[in-house]
Amino acid sequence: MSSGCSTWLGNPKQSTQWHVNIPADAATALVAAALIVELHAEPVARSSGAPVQARGDGRFAIELTANSRNEWLPIASHRLMVRANNEHAVVEPVTLPTNTLPGFGGRTYRRVLVEVEPSGLGCTLRLTACAPDYQRLISVVQRTLLLANSLDGSGPGLAETNLAAWRLSRLLHAAKASANGHHRGNLLRRAARQPTAPSHLFRELALLAADKGQLRQAATYLRRGLLAEPDHFIRAQFAKLAEACALAATEPTDLRPQALGLLFAGDIRTAEKLLHSARRNDSTPAVDYQLLAHLHRYRGDEMAALAAQLLAREYDETTQVTDHASAIAHDRGISDLARRISVGSQIELAPAKLNQSAAVLAAPPR
Repeated sequence: MSSGCSTWLGNPKQSTQWHVNIPADAATALVAAALIVELHAEPVARSSGAPVQARGDGRFAIELTANSRNEWLPIASHRLMVRANNEHAVVEPVTLPTNTLPGFGGRTYRRVLVEVEPSGLGCTLRLTACAPDYQRLISVVQRTLLLANSLDGSGPGLAETNLAAWRLSRLLHAAKASANGHHRGNLLRRAARQPTAPSHLFRELALLAADKGQLRQAATYLRRGLLAEPDHFIRAQFAKLAEACALAATEPTDLRPQALGLLFAGDIRTAEKLLHSARRNDSTPAVDYQLLAHLHRYRGDEMAALAAQLLAREYDETTQVTDHASAIAHDRGISDLARRISVGSQIELAPAKLNQSAAVLAAPPR
């Protein structure tokens, strides 16, 4: 034991300190967890609580010991775990039984010590270690503190449980305080990448996506929220909303522009199939019946055209009375029809999709 202590005390020691605007308990938990991961010093498998020493008056110490084989163990009286409580981070301390984590005791060969003291609105950290360990660990501490204070930073260590929870809370807090919609959405999407992202975050992202008309993306967010929600009643709500968004996303907003593009190109048969698919998925298929009536008339099937025209009026009487009432007797041609339908119904054509093959989206005519 005497030899081990003299070896550590005989090595040249180096120290440095940082002041950060982070509460002392949170900073201790984050730095301790980072050092434990770096030195592979966790003696308990799958434990997310960072081993520390509580010294009273809000002061903490992180002490790690190494034996002659370069194996590391902590000396700790408590474990600190960071929890994300919406936009606020909560540090939960767990008191350990006496001598649960005593380090290597008399077999200690080297030692690393980080002392944490409250200071103003934050805390001061002081790292002390022998030269080789100091050079290795100073960058770990600096990187951890940088990631804890930054919303934009990235790098090794972000997957650590305590740091991920801390960053999640900061991102949610910044998003709540942001008045810019685009900036807020960006912060929420970053928060959703954290492993402990709560279900209400995905609901909020789904609402933002739905407001922009991105219904498939909204359904995806809701399904992710369903997986993150432990309450079975709320999970059922998420499932119902996700199904509604998925069904709404199948509306023929893409099929109609493609059908109009094929009308311009003269591909009547494929356009008719696309209109069948659009009509089947749409709750207000009046526009599709209008187009279908003129397609039948263009092909010489007057009875089918009259039937489609009547169905169009049935589904949308207010627009059908004046739109094309005279078209039964006076056909102006399929190109003119396509232009008038696209303008009168305010259908946005997608030029990039006009030349694409629509055969895979078409359903066989009924």
